[in-house]
Amino acid sequence: MERLKKELVINHARYSILLDSPRIRYRQWGRFPSDHMKETVSFDNTCFSNGLTVTRLMQSQGTPSIAIFKKTETSDVFSALSQLPLRWALLAGDHDLGETLEGFTARSKTEPILDLDCTVLERTDSEGTACLWVAPKSHDCTVLKYEYHNADKLLVSSHIQYKIDKDWGQVPTTCDLKSFYGNENLLRNSYKYFFDVLHAKASIPAEEFQVKFPHGARVWDSRKRDADGKVIPYTVK
Repeated sequence: MERLKKELVINHARYSILLDSPRIRYRQWGRFPSDHMKETVSFDNTCFSNGLTVTRLMQSQGTPSIAIFKKTETSDVFSALSQLPLRWALLAGDHDLGETLEGFTARSKTEPILDLDCTVLERTDSEGTACLWVAPKSHDCTVLKYEYHNADKLLVSSHIQYKIDKDWGQVPTTCDLKSFYGNENLLRNSYKYFFDVLHAKASIPAEEFQVKFPHGARVWDSRKRDADGKVIPYTVK
């Protein structure tokens, strides 16, 4: 890890998100560096949720693996997948999949971003302080910037840009997300998302949110446990 902190590793991936709150299907696929960074390997990970249960299908080198658990066992699907900026850009105010402004208070002065006077909102809890830069009503009160601090050290920062769509209003075009080693002030990860295609439908069939278990996959279902409370893994026949 000490060596990797000093090296820059770049990889590319594609994302697909299907939303019908509280249902979600999230897929990420591409290639990423191997442990020794001598080659890249392919991966294809998909996460399904119906609002109560979360299922993760992970396919890379070797046997596919599936993890199933209740949603209450993790904070939520998006934060587990490090997609916090998407929650502000696509699902603001959604109690199931998005983020609300509960607990946030406004600073007395606005701050400019892209020539817009943004309202700055803050929320502090036992772990740190979250800050949002919210555009005026003329730009649909979109979140243009997000930061999370702990002990005055920046841990996460993201910037989101939008365009005006004649049917949807403000829609995201790019999102830059950076995370840092707080105790060392070093860049940990940096992501740049490009929103290529957005579609809207009146209804989405339920089967679009159901995972198909591949033959031979190893499954860990935390809802099923033995007498000692341990998860009982099984293989898909």
